[in-house]
Amino acid sequence: MISKNEKRAFMASPCGTSSGASRRLNTQSEEDLMNRRKQRRMLSNRESARRSRMRKQKHLGDLTAEASRLREENCRMMTALALAERHCAAAEAENAVLRAQVAELDLTLQALNNILRRCAFSGCGADEECMGQWSSMNADAAAAAERVASADVLGYFFNQRREEDGQGKV
Repeated sequence: MISKNEKRAFMASPCGTSSGASRRLNTQSEEDLMNRRKQRRMLSNRESARRSRMRKQKHLGDLTAEASRLREENCRMMTALALAERHCAAAEAENAVLRAQVAELDLTLQALNNILRRCAFSGCGADEECMGQWSSMNADAAAAAERVASADVLGYFFNQRREEDGQGKV
């Protein structure tokens, strides 16, 4: 098959045949053209590789920055978690103490209610036996009973209010 350049060279020759000199010129010019194309391709490939390296480097920098940000966020979250765990442990300890106090006060209240019932059923009013039982309890138990009684009244009203609001008892 004849290339376009060969056809031009053939047509340009005076007798319609191409000479060896013109073929050498065409071959030389074709080689020059191919070398220039090869050089352009090499330059284009180098530039493309450079851009690719730059993109890769930018991506690596972005990933490094994100990893650093995530480490800092993790550290903040771990600190917040540790603080929340300490608060939770303190609240659980306080709840345990309060439950024990409630149980103790409940027993004291029951004892005082038993004394009052015996006095009321015996019809003695404020006789010596009832007063002796009452005073036999130490002052702390009497004060605790008063607190429980007032807390019980407040709790009753609080629970009534919650039931009215549809929230249920505590």
